[in-house]
Amino acid sequence: ARVNSVGEVGAPGRVPLTEVNTRLIDVIAAAGGPSGRTEDLVVRLSRSGDTRSVTLEQLYESARYNVIARPGDVLALERADRKFTVLGQSGSQTLRFDEQDVTLAEAISQAGGIQSPAADRRGVFLYRRAPRDAISALGADVSAMPGQEITTIFRFDFSQPTSIFAANAFDVADGDVLYISDSPNEEVSNAISLLTNFVPAPVEFSRDALFE
Repeated sequence: ARVNSVGEVGAPGRVPLTEVNTRLIDVIAAAGGPSGRTEDLVVRLSRSGDTRSVTLEQLYESARYNVIARPGDVLALERADRKFTVLGQSGSQTLRFDEQDVTLAEAISQAGGIQSPAADRRGVFLYRRAPRDAISALGADVSAMPGQEITTIFRFDFSQPTSIFAANAFDVADGDVLYISDSPNEEVSNAISLLTNFVPAPVEFSRDALFE
């Protein structure tokens, strides 16, 4: 029984599974360990046609991600290409970030900031596919929503001082979409509430969890 290890490891190739070499961190170690900085790498696990990812740093820090490897798995360490998309007030742009943690406040600043007075009641909305259990823990009713990840909208009203603190504590994740509105909140709410309910912020999620 073997696992294929590829990418940014010291010795890419097929790693045999043994009684003491069964979890992802063990496989990475048996493949020579990471060849780059921990904070720069993403772990991608492909199994039975499905691929999930997590940062290497998260893999080391959280036992929930260090799952048991299975024969035929492909474990890839890749340099992170983390990015988020900004839509709304000033057109659209895709921004990349190299740091492990980028807050919503920093992301908005990179996108050019919110360029209007508070009287415009501008809203900032962040779209993310978040783990089902995390959304449920916030009190949202997800019983009618299928899948282990729920498309979620986080809303920040920057006319309220608390949103400024929330934005400085809320980390942007790879693949997030920010929508910075220049419409009255009532119009925006009517348009996007058709997708899903709003949930409170700040909350930190991992966008892609590995197999449980």
